[in-house]
Amino acid sequence: MSTAIVRDNAIKVLQKTLFPTGMRYAISADGMAACLDKERKLIIYGQLLADGSFAFYKLVDFPEMISPKSLAVIKNHIVLGGENNLSFGNNIRSRELVATYNLLSGQFTALEMPFQKSGKCVDDLLLNGDSVIAVDNIVYPYILTYDFKDPYAPCLVNTLQLPNNGTYKTIKKGSMSATYLALLSSTHGDAGGGKYINIFRTGNYQDYIRLEKSFGWETKSGKYNWSDILIIDNFLCIAAREDGIGLFKIEEFPGAGAPIIDRSSEVQYAEQDYKKVRYISLNLDQYATTHNKGGRARTQDFVSARQTGLSGERR
Repeated sequence: MSTAIVRDNAIKVLQKTLFPTGMRYAISADGMAACLDKERKLIIYGQLLADGSFAFYKLVDFPEMISPKSLAVIKNHIVLGGENNLSFGNNIRSRELVATYNLLSGQFTALEMPFQKSGKCVDDLLLNGDSVIAVDNIVYPYILTYDFKDPYAPCLVNTLQLPNNGTYKTIKKGSMSATYLALLSSTHGDAGGGKYINIFRTGNYQDYIRLEKSFGWETKSGKYNWSDILIIDNFLCIAAREDGIGLFKIEEFPGAGAPIIDRSSEVQYAEQDYKKVRYISLNLDQYATTHNKGGRARTQDFVSARQTGLSGERR
């Protein structure tokens, strides 16, 4: 993995890093960057500098208490989301867990977890100010909010079960701003499966906007195979693989108790000059960077898109 900077609506690669390509990583507001090296079972972290280099690197073994799948960095702490592996005879039963690693003391601490269901995992961690939002991944999805105002004594302040879109729901990715929370999930069952995006107002989860793409097992998933999401202002950007980037304007929530309808027809798509956009991430305040399977990246200026609608929309 390399660091890069956006200049003149293009990416300039700066430095190679010790972070393995394709692994989960996070960067704090003050430039502390961390990555999960799942193959070597290491947490790699260091201080990122303005020129793209690192002031230092440190490597820490995965702790025995958790098998991490996601991470966030906040106030000299690396927050890990994943599962603990409890052995019962010859069986391994995983259960969801959130833990912190104190960068100053080098200590791991497990946080309060009110749910202990076999086969579940915390698959994503989102930051909202002093709060860390843990997103559970499967069957009975929910979110947990941890208060990190005092990072040395974080506390669980809220839990909420999320709407279930179908059988064996799995959360794939979350994106959060001060205003909105979006979750990309998938389901599968006897008749087929689907991709879903639920958009909530941050702190108000009584109603939501749903985008849906369903398919049967006898057919391919078809167009608009969503793989990643990103909230920018009041727009949701969607990485849609062969179909480029989708843009959905977030507005007109249905209201508490009102029927939830599929609004995926409102998504506008812009084709890219290469195939299979798989990931999309925010650079500065203006640009989104899109990535394909081969690791190539380009930037898209979304200022005009936010003001006038997405140019180059699919006809």
